[in-house]
Amino acid sequence: MLPIAGKIRSLRRAKNVTQEELADALNVTFQSVSRWETGQTYPDITLVPKIAAYFEVTTDELLVSDEETREREIHEIFRDCQKASEQEEDPLRRYEMRRKALSALPKNHRYAYRLMELMVRDLIFYDTLPREEALPVVREFCETLLNQPVDLYSRKLALSHIFDYEDEDRLADWKKYAIDYSLENQLMEHRFYVRDEYDRHNLQMQQNLWMTLMRIFPCHLTKIHPDDGSAEERTARENLIAADTAFRLYDLFREDRDNDYDIFIEPRAWNWLFIAKCRFRLGETEEAYDALEKSVALFEKFFTIPEDTELRCSHYCFDLLYVGWNRFGLYNGGDMRSYHHNLMSALNVEEGQWEWFRPHMHEERFAALREKAKSFDPYRRRLMQ
Repeated sequence: MLPIAGKIRSLRRAKNVTQEELADALNVTFQSVSRWETGQTYPDITLVPKIAAYFEVTTDELLVSDEETREREIHEIFRDCQKASEQEEDPLRRYEMRRKALSALPKNHRYAYRLMELMVRDLIFYDTLPREEALPVVREFCETLLNQPVDLYSRKLALSHIFDYEDEDRLADWKKYAIDYSLENQLMEHRFYVRDEYDRHNLQMQQNLWMTLMRIFPCHLTKIHPDDGSAEERTARENLIAADTAFRLYDLFREDRDNDYDIFIEPRAWNWLFIAKCRFRLGETEEAYDALEKSVALFEKFFTIPEDTELRCSHYCFDLLYVGWNRFGLYNGGDMRSYHHNLMSALNVEEGQWEWFRPHMHEERFAALREKAKSFDPYRRRLMQ
């Protein structure tokens, strides 16, 4: 669109005159004015001073496009399109209106992104076009939105739309835009829901809930300056509270708390290891060893689970999940890898791991537990093969 087109339209509207009134003043047809304003034709050069005089502006103001004027033109295109499309009930005509307006906007403008969002929504939710025609357009617009650098909301919305609409064998092309597995899993849960794939949705929902539960109380201490002993002690006590809360949370989903063979066996083993670490820092040696022994005992059960065993949870929140052996190791629900490292990585304090264990590394009781942990290595290697 030529710059003068938007200026004539803006000036005419500001003066509150119709196209016919402007045409009469300039001694031209109103169709000529309409074509100027839509950018189809350009006014004859001899008319430019007369148009400028009519609107009481200079010819430079009429002809020279500046950023503010162009932004006003873009705003008017978008506003007019929105007003017209909101009154249009037919999805196809509404889509065509927006496509025409989009062609007049810079591709990297926020209004262009907004129109793309609206068009994608119409294509997906109103079956505006047959799917074989709509899908390439949805892909094009979503890729544009996902690669634009500014509008985070538009990117998230585009990712959600494409995950819902894309063919399953092409989803891998879009997973690179998900920030992490957590977001990807949430998108998959929503995809299954909107597609009425309830069995897959329920399994994905349980997996997502499980991963959220595992992230609530991570087994990592806050990093504290080594010379700040009081801060280390405070950190240890705060994390003991977190560990105790984690145990109580796990127990909410464990009907038989005397049976260790359920899907919580590994997080409980790490939680006891975490408690031992904090107890050692607080000088509570006996309590620390008690926690460490419980941790090693659970890890022994964990690493020696028979290959045909499936560990489950009877609670309805996780009744679709299980822990079983396969070539990738232990999985939950067939899709969640056991992501913790082996016990020896925690107790190998010579390499600087878990500093709060270091003062006890030469004690006979600690050394015996380390040797016990070493015996799990063949099982761990089998798990990882």
